[in-house]
Amino acid sequence: MKKQHLLIIICLVLTSSIKAQDFSMGVRAGFSRNSVGQDFMSYSSKDAITGLTLGGYAKVKVLGFFIMPEVNYNQRGNEIKDFGTSTIHNIDVPVLFGKQFFKTVRINGGPNFQFQLANTQTQLGNYINQSKFNDFVLGMQLGVGIDVWKLSLDARYDMNLSSAGDIVYVSNDLAKTVLKQYSSRANMFVFTLGYRLFQLP
Repeated sequence: MKKQHLLIIICLVLTSSIKAQDFSMGVRAGFSRNSVGQDFMSYSSKDAITGLTLGGYAKVKVLGFFIMPEVNYNQRGNEIKDFGTSTIHNIDVPVLFGKQFFKTVRINGGPNFQFQLANTQTQLGNYINQSKFNDFVLGMQLGVGIDVWKLSLDARYDMNLSSAGDIVYVSNDLAKTVLKQYSSRANMFVFTLGYRLFQLP
């Protein structure tokens, strides 16, 4: 079911883009600096992780504004000191709306539909990482970009509107079984470099 929803959203945004007259497509790659949620209870501090992001975009100009749907692979997660690391591997489908200024600078924002591909986890000390993340998360992206020639630089803030899942660590010391758990959201900064492959007309 998760894959069906993803395919439907991708088909809709691409179909609507192709029908437009002022249309371009390109690719992006970069990195994110992100963390899943707040401090882990009050037991230990958490650190952000650096993740990979890459994908493609379409851009359609409509009545002085633009619509820019994308399909990206993104990594989210966090590192909790003395406990371990969780990394979520997602396919993100943001649909951004924005305005271009002076033909080079733009602002954009919109919903981001996140579909989990997999998650990888590490554990430290006496705790077992049993974190579980949601297959689908609704998010939001806000950012700015600069377009020069066929290149584009983007900086965005990405936030979850729904929970990313549960961070769960269980003590493997049978004499002291402890459950540490919280529901969390993933927020991140994303920095990418894009290249326009073609433009119509």
